[in-house]
Amino acid sequence: MASCFRFRFSALYCGLFLAGWLCACGDGNRTEEDAANGKTGMTDTLYKVISDTVDVSDTIPINQTDVNHLKQGRWEFRIGGRLWKLEFYEGGYRNGRCFEYEAEGGTKAMDYNYGQRSGYALEYHRSDSIPEVASYYYIDLLQWTAHPKALDTLLLHPDGFQLYTDSATLEIPYTFGENFYEGKIVQVGNDQGKPVGVHRIFRRSGALKAEIDYDQSTIVVFAADGGSNTQYTFQEWQAKSGTTL
Repeated sequence: MASCFRFRFSALYCGLFLAGWLCACGDGNRTEEDAANGKTGMTDTLYKVISDTVDVSDTIPINQTDVNHLKQGRWEFRIGGRLWKLEFYEGGYRNGRCFEYEAEGGTKAMDYNYGQRSGYALEYHRSDSIPEVASYYYIDLLQWTAHPKALDTLLLHPDGFQLYTDSATLEIPYTFGENFYEGKIVQVGNDQGKPVGVHRIFRRSGALKAEIDYDQSTIVVFAADGGSNTQYTFQEWQAKSGTTL
């Protein structure tokens, strides 16, 4: 039986990505305000977002192990005072949403369930609100990979979808949790990631930007200003695929 996955991404999770960029791009040194508030060197934005999820007060230590020397709770890894990784542990295993902040300002995130990758793996470049690469894992097995940033520009996927299960219904987020992309992909013969049916791309406002009908080979582009919508065949659209909507 074909398995089909439908995935959602919380607004809080996505908010953490933006906080990560600000931390990675900004000054990693601990400010007087940070020290006064016991923020262990996190930027104010990162602190505010994380504090909605976990207790970051002075009474909750970081980088702790238990009597068996197993990592527990929140761990922060720093290079030169700058936050590099933010991870959460239970019983020595990564558990929950873990983040890595790159020196050039990008952000990577991975969902873990007691040491196993289970959930999204997203890569953002600097302040982009759309992930450059989006993947999903289930019990440490990669399910699918897509390239959302290219989709935003070209609508038709130039690099294709990579599918490692029978089928998947994708929901790819913006940084703040609004859906950016949704659509179904299946395995058909040698095509491991064939898009089928109607795929949708959304604007940050939640309004539709485009509908791509892979069964009919048509694209409808929705005007951002409420003007007339435009329909293209795939061939017509490919002739102008270098245009950003």
